[in-house]
Amino acid sequence: MIRKQKKNELITLPGGWESVLNESFATPDDVFNLDLAQINRKEKYFLYKKIEANNLRLKALKKELNDLLDMDKALTNAKKKITTLKEQLTILNRDYSKKTIADIELTFHIYSGRLIQNYQRGLGLFIDEGNGDRLRFCTAEKSEHDATMSMSSGQLSALSLAFFLSLNKVYAKSPLVLIDDPAQSLDEINIASLSDLLRCELSNRQLILSSHEDNISSYLRFRFMRAGLSQKPFNMQSHTSK
Repeated sequence: MIRKQKKNELITLPGGWESVLNESFATPDDVFNLDLAQINRKEKYFLYKKIEANNLRLKALKKELNDLLDMDKALTNAKKKITTLKEQLTILNRDYSKKTIADIELTFHIYSGRLIQNYQRGLGLFIDEGNGDRLRFCTAEKSEHDATMSMSSGQLSALSLAFFLSLNKVYAKSPLVLIDDPAQSLDEINIASLSDLLRCELSNRQLILSSHEDNISSYLRFRFMRAGLSQKPFNMQSHTSK
C-alpha cells in the first residue's frame, strides 16, 4: 500500500536526513509496516508545529512593530515639545532683550557719548535688537548699519566699557567693580572721559582697575585724588607668593 503511493522525490531533503532515516527505519519491516494514518497524524503534527512557529514569529514581529510605533510616537511628541519649548525660549529671549534694552538704553546712550567723544557720527549710541539674536548699535542718525562696523579698536573698547558700565549701573547689587586694563586702545581724550565717568558715576563703588602702563595708573589715581576719592596703587610684580 505504501509502495503504491510512493512518488518521485522532487524536494531537496534537509541536511542530516540520512541519520534520521537510519534511526527511524533500521530494518525493512520498519518501512513496510508503516501505517498511513500514523503518517497523516505526523504530517498534521508537523503542520501544527509549523503554524505554531509562524504564530510565534508573527507575534514577535507584531511586538517589534508596536514597539517601533510607540517609539516613533514618543519621538514625535518629544519633537513637538522641543519645538514648543524652543519657540517659548525664543519669545522669552526676545522679551528679555527688549526689557534689558529699555532698562539700559538711556544710561548707555549717555555713557557711550561721554566715552566716544571723537566719533564722527555724533555723540551717543542707541541699542537695537537687530536681526536674529544679536544686538545692533545705531548712531543718532538711526542708520540701518551697525555702528561697530565703522569703529576703530579704541572706539570699540570704549563701546564695550560703556555697555559694561551701563549694565553695572542698572543691575549690579555688589559695590565691587573690577575692570581689567580699561584704558587699553583708548586715546587721551577717551581716557580722560573714562576717568570722569568712573569718579562721577561710580563714586559709591569700590573700583579695582588693572593697567600695564604706569603713566595710565598715575593719571587715573591723580584724577581720583583731585575728586577727593581715596586711591591706592598695588604693584603685582612686587607681591609674589612664597
